[in-house]
Amino acid sequence: MDNLSFSKLLNYVADENGEWDPGFEGDRRIVSFKLGPFQRNFPRPPNFTKRFYHQVYDLNIEDWTINWDISILSGFCTIHSQLSLRFQSTIEYARENIDRLPDINRHIKIRFGGLLKDATEKELHKVEDAELMSTGFEQIESTIETLVNETLVNQGIQCRTHCKLDPSFKEIPEDSLVVSTGHFRHDQAMIQFIRRNYELQDQRNRERYKHEREEEISRLDHNEKVIQQSNRERELEKLKASQLTDRVKAELAENEVREHERHRSEAQLLAEQLEHTNRMKALELDAELQETQNLSKSMDYIERYVRRDIELLVLKKQHAILKGEIKKITAKVTGGFKKRKPISRSDNG
Repeated sequence: MDNLSFSKLLNYVADENGEWDPGFEGDRRIVSFKLGPFQRNFPRPPNFTKRFYHQVYDLNIEDWTINWDISILSGFCTIHSQLSLRFQSTIEYARENIDRLPDINRHIKIRFGGLLKDATEKELHKVEDAELMSTGFEQIESTIETLVNETLVNQGIQCRTHCKLDPSFKEIPEDSLVVSTGHFRHDQAMIQFIRRNYELQDQRNRERYKHEREEEISRLDHNEKVIQQSNRERELEKLKASQLTDRVKAELAENEVREHERHRSEAQLLAEQLEHTNRMKALELDAELQETQNLSKSMDYIERYVRRDIELLVLKKQHAILKGEIKKITAKVTGGFKKRKPISRSDNG
């Protein structure tokens, strides 16, 4: 990588607060232009239009975790090391390794995994120094983080690293507390190791006690919350039962009022119906009476009419009888007086 590109890359190393800033870019892409024997690789410009001779590769941000154990202090201390990285290839690195695209992140892991482990182990072996042993691992973790970041930056790879060191110690025989066993290069380092071991053990015990205490407090708090919740639920159930009882009573009262009103309305309706029925029957009786009276009058009229007709018939019959008798008398008279002039009908008047 040329000096200009490297100087530009170093501008991303620290922000205004002095904290490591890798300068990641979410839309970083490289364009490979190839037409016949001619090839050129360049960052994707704004408003880029892809042609058939272009190949566009994403330079993605990726997470990478490396775990391994390192034995120091003649095997009495084993450190579980964990490097958690987030990295992204620069345009310059992608240009130099264009044949590794599109799997350039996998290539970076394979190429630099061993290098990062070796750099970390070199720093950890400094723990055998008595002074470093007494100060703990926080400073070494920070040093390793900076070392890994700078190592990858020098290769053209932007990254942010978090280092976690978790030491574990073997049990030390009691005679090793008095007599040097020769396992360490310096007796002072041995003393610092023993002191550090006790400190870590004491710290773990305190943390375990604190954790157990917090769990106990959390359990008690949880039980108290459960009891409070149970009490609230019982009170809520009582309130619901009371409200339900009141609601049922109110509904029963409303139903009773509605039933009373219904019965009253039905009784009133029945009375009105009976009154209407009686009124209609009275009208019917009046009509029947009127009809009977009219019929009676009609029968009287018919009876008088028939009587009159009968009388007329009797009169007609009597007249006919009388007329017959008159004819008989006339015939007799006519036979007695044949020579005489016949009597006219007008005379019979």
